[in-house]
Amino acid sequence: MWEEGMQREMKRAPDWECLPHNVISYTTNQQLTDNVASHFINKGADRIAQWTKEDFQRDGKIWRLTTLPLVDANGTVVGDLLVMNNITQPIANFHRTLRTEGAIGGFTLIVLMSLIYFVFSRADRQIRKQHQELKNSKNILQNILESALSGYWDWNLVNNTEYLSPTFKKMFGYEDHEMENSPEAWQKIIFPQDLKKVLEVFDRHVESRGRVPFYNEIRYHHKDGSVVWVICAGNVIEWTADGKPVRMVGCHVDINERKRAEEALRQTKTILKTAMDCSPAGIAIADAPDGQLRYVNNAGLFIRGSDRQSVVNGVGMEQYVSTWKLLDLDGRPLRTDEVPLARAIMFGETNSRDFIIHQEENKDRIVTANAAPIKDETGKVTAAIVVFSDITEKIAVQNALIKAKE
Repeated sequence: MWEEGMQREMKRAPDWECLPHNVISYTTNQQLTDNVASHFINKGADRIAQWTKEDFQRDGKIWRLTTLPLVDANGTVVGDLLVMNNITQPIANFHRTLRTEGAIGGFTLIVLMSLIYFVFSRADRQIRKQHQELKNSKNILQNILESALSGYWDWNLVNNTEYLSPTFKKMFGYEDHEMENSPEAWQKIIFPQDLKKVLEVFDRHVESRGRVPFYNEIRYHHKDGSVVWVICAGNVIEWTADGKPVRMVGCHVDINERKRAEEALRQTKTILKTAMDCSPAGIAIADAPDGQLRYVNNAGLFIRGSDRQSVVNGVGMEQYVSTWKLLDLDGRPLRTDEVPLARAIMFGETNSRDFIIHQEENKDRIVTANAAPIKDETGKVTAAIVVFSDITEKIAVQNALIKAKE
């Protein structure tokens, strides 16, 4: 990201060899002199920890480099503030004035030092203010995460230490002091098969340098023995120069209620499907608006005298009559708008009709059908269902009784 920013925003080529330990975030100069790198940045582990001041010469000019370490709210050094001034002329003037007017020169020096002290004292107050604002922002963010999510975590992958928020632990029935802040703590209560899946997703996330998201729906053992379903999502936010992960943060969101609802819905669907499959009446369901058949039970296929591949898969409203061989009781083919299932989709009405299904080998089955639309909360037809029964034998018996009476 630093390399891309240097090239895109500053139109400069990044030079890692020149700056192996520090990255310049902002500079008011067109460029830093080589002396900055040689006198300060490349000191590496010997970098200063307090105020320092250093003068050096370059191109016949005298430069003064004053530095201040920048620390975050935890006291960790995160960078340096560098102030570099061209003091060639001030020093020359100072020497000239000192030679001619010693008293005035001394006064000037005092004023100059006071000004420098004022400038850096003001900078120090500003930095301290920013540190306090950063600390306050961190506390606010922590409160938001604790209230909006079930818990969050911060994993130091180098030291293998991990912060687990109190709400994270409470989600599994533990008080803050009952679960240690370590990766081993959550790995002890996660389902073993889910831990394997988490580690596989983590490896893919790291190998892709974060392009593959770290996202899992996993199960934990609650302290009381129950199962807790959570969404576990995170991201590596810090890497070494050679691409190894350093720090990863993420959150756990409790999805137990959603999982229970999904399981209840699955069981309901299973019960309904079992009931429809076992029904002696034919049942067909089609989607709106094209009437694509979604489901036909076994009884319906038996009444039609065909298989699912031939009369269900890919069959839409316009193919009902030709595929299912639908005839009126007088023997003529039905129109599409006369088919009960089609009418339920086209007009959103509940309707019924008796008609003939012409099976192969010139066998005709007389059926009675009742169809109804399925609507969403706005009243829009989204699907339709038809229940149809074979009444061929019933009609034959009725006809025989009529003849017998005659």
